[in-house]
Amino acid sequence: MSDGGGSKRESVLREPTDLPRHLEAAIREVRKTAGAPANSKLHSIVMSYLKHQYRQACMHAAAPTSTLPPIPLSKPYALPAASRALDAPMNAAARLSRRDLDGMHGGAGGARAQRQYVYSRFRQVQVVRDDSCVVTSVAFLGNADMIAAGGHTGEIRIIDANAGEVVDAFDAHASGVVSLRVHSDDASDESMLLLSSSRSEAKLWDGFNPSRGPVVTWESATRARFNHAGTQVAAVSSGSGPRSAYIYDVGSTRKLRTLGAAPVGGGSPGAERAARSALSTAWSPDNELLLWGCALWDLRAPRQVHTFDQFTEHTSGCFHPRGLEVILNSEVWDLRSFKLLRSVPTLDGTNVTFSGGGDVMYCVARRPGDGEFSLGLL
Repeated sequence: MSDGGGSKRESVLREPTDLPRHLEAAIREVRKTAGAPANSKLHSIVMSYLKHQYRQACMHAAAPTSTLPPIPLSKPYALPAASRALDAPMNAAARLSRRDLDGMHGGAGGARAQRQYVYSRFRQVQVVRDDSCVVTSVAFLGNADMIAAGGHTGEIRIIDANAGEVVDAFDAHASGVVSLRVHSDDASDESMLLLSSSRSEAKLWDGFNPSRGPVVTWESATRARFNHAGTQVAAVSSGSGPRSAYIYDVGSTRKLRTLGAAPVGGGSPGAERAARSALSTAWSPDNELLLWGCALWDLRAPRQVHTFDQFTEHTSGCFHPRGLEVILNSEVWDLRSFKLLRSVPTLDGTNVTFSGGGDVMYCVARRPGDGEFSLGLL
């Protein structure tokens, strides 16, 4: 009796040997491979399939002996990223403590990690609300202590950024303010210029005392903006016809040059009107090149240098702070070879501007009905 009981217990604990033929053939093929299997997606799929079949065979046996843990197949296989001793820590506190010891940004990639940490924690601080006016454009004045806000009635209000109270208000234009630009002299705090634009005119103001009235008014111009030195202003001609670009001198307030009409896309008249209303200018970092629509102009030459291909109806563009690339809607072009470097779909239909340090890019989405007001926030 004891021998019969022992053999029965051994048969119960023995692993099943009757496996399907296709599984036995697959196991023989795996055993024939020399060396350790490669860590790849195909290897994981094959091994998980074999383990699943073996588990099913064991579960269907009279006495299962093992149960394999579940193997997730939803996540793609990726090798762990190699870490180096000079890399900056991911923890912000450890990165700051290491920066005090080693200097710089706490290691390789520390500056990018710090920017990501700061910008990921941006929160709304204050809301300035006025139900009697719809704000169409804003700009910081001086050291960001004051805010200039233009409304749909043509009024410009100076707001205390800390208290949220209106300090000054004056009528600037007969129609809505399309854009506001500010230029401050970095060498001294005694000079600050405010540039406002409506649909039909652009005005230059003294940034410290704008209520005294405009310094100059440029008729039939809109969406004006300073160059980086604050010595010249580029504006777009107003009207319903083809648009031109005007170059003004800030010191003498006279018009220096008129650039020809920029090509616009769009298959229908409505699309062409929308494209013309979104045309804008952009200065290069050295103030020698001007991007007018999708055309590149060298202000030292009598004619345009190059015309970039236009893939969309909107042609809002800007220069990269390094001055070697142009961002035209969602396409990035090389200024040295005029070749397309890359296309970024997330930039389609946005207005792009860079931070003062040139290391962070801000993108504001244009809504279909914004028209001229789509450029007021940048």
